[in-house]
Amino acid sequence: MLALILTSGKFCAAISAIIVLVSLVYRKLVIPFIRQMERIEKVIGTNGGSTLFQRLDEVENAVTMHGSVIDFMDQPMCALSPDGQLQSLNIRFAQVTGWSFEDMQHGGFRDKLDPLSQESFDISVERSSLFDRQVNFRTSDWEWLIGAQLTMKPIFNKQTFLGWRGMLRVTHGN
Repeated sequence: MLALILTSGKFCAAISAIIVLVSLVYRKLVIPFIRQMERIEKVIGTNGGSTLFQRLDEVENAVTMHGSVIDFMDQPMCALSPDGQLQSLNIRFAQVTGWSFEDMQHGGFRDKLDPLSQESFDISVERSSLFDRQVNFRTSDWEWLIGAQLTMKPIFNKQTFLGWRGMLRVTHGN
């Protein structure tokens, strides 16, 4: 009985159809996927056999070990979240203002600005827009950096607002 089924025309046609289907799927999906992965590997480079994920780990470890570029800038710089909360600041920012990262987070970035600048800052936060103006910025010893230029540039990834990267420029008189 089994021999009769295996030699029947319908069974052979079904097997042939399956083979053709598998071949099409292989040619249309699997081969292009393999070629795309080969192209990605060529762009990334093998670096002694490393994979994409190993390369990403290498970049992450480099940032962890050496910090970000902002950390090495001579200008006071900081990063704020979309809602205006401090995410990071560099060493120079802490030196100029006297505030540590933890102190700035606790007291709030906005609260270190003079009242008029706070209003403008709130509008920039609401609109996700550029904040660029002279401000009076309160230091940790409760003195003011008078006429400091604070520029907070909005950062977008495609249409997604990520927050601000900012720079505080202080005149030498302060």
